[in-house]
Amino acid sequence: MIDGDNMGVAQRKRSLDESLVNSGQSSRADNEPVVVLVPTWSIETWLLGKQDESVSFKNDLRRGDEVDEQFKAVAARLKARQVDGAASSLQDACIELNRISGS
Repeated sequence: MIDGDNMGVAQRKRSLDESLVNSGQSSRADNEPVVVLVPTWSIETWLLGKQDESVSFKNDLRRGDEVDEQFKAVAARLKARQVDGAASSLQDACIELNRISGS
């Protein structure tokens, strides 16, 4: 998992693949069970249910129980693949998770 920041999901994934190749390894194969999750700007975008991925919401979430509940809610949405209308990076996370779930 890595924040997308101003690079976005696709560029961040390309950057990770380039790092593998530059270190003498193969880039991630389509059938390889490796998941790359890229919340953009930060995980708070997902936790707060935001769709706007052009700004950071890093300081908009209180710490503590609220965060735990938000993590549980996002995890449940991902598990159920119920991310219609969510940020595009969260929708991409479902595609990524299908790599290891086989669905």
